[in-house]
Amino acid sequence: MRDVLTTTAGDGRRITLRPLRAEDAPRVQEACSDPEAVRWLGGEIINERYSLEHAHGFIERALCGVGNGSHMSWAIAATTTDELLGHISLIGSGGELTDTAALGYWAHPSARGTGVTTAAAAAVVDEALTPTSDGGSGLRRLTLRVAVGNLASQRVAEAAGFMRTGRTRQSDHLVDGTFTDEFTYDVLATDPR
Repeated sequence: MRDVLTTTAGDGRRITLRPLRAEDAPRVQEACSDPEAVRWLGGEIINERYSLEHAHGFIERALCGVGNGSHMSWAIAATTTDELLGHISLIGSGGELTDTAALGYWAHPSARGTGVTTAAAAAVVDEALTPTSDGGSGLRRLTLRVAVGNLASQRVAEAAGFMRTGRTRQSDHLVDGTFTDEFTYDVLATDPR
């Protein structure tokens, strides 16, 4: 899988998907301690007390996973400034990134609503599902789970070509201690994109 991808966001800005770097840690910390991220992704680690140390650990784990082939991870960055705008990853099923992978993403608060995450998701879907003979990664299927109330994430998934396939009840434990349903999505290499 290519470690650098480029695309254009909905607001017209060029973005680069590249490996995370240690200097991204302050922006990771800001994103992962933001109330909206905490609301949907929060738990023991992602919360209002998310520290710079947590951010460095996140970056190290992401790079380790890429190194061992279990997943792919990209910083979503502004091409002109290299500023981190978000993160997107594919985690391989069964610990290998060879057939099916789960997509995950988040956006820095300053990048929300700009189309950056949608553009990044579409680029990753295209890279992952394009056959190896055509220069892609040749995966067969991508999956995604989104909390029912997380409308922004649902819009990203659907714009990137994912189809809603079902609903799992009370499957997502939110940081406030409640449980919510999740929509399940997938996209196949054979689906039109």
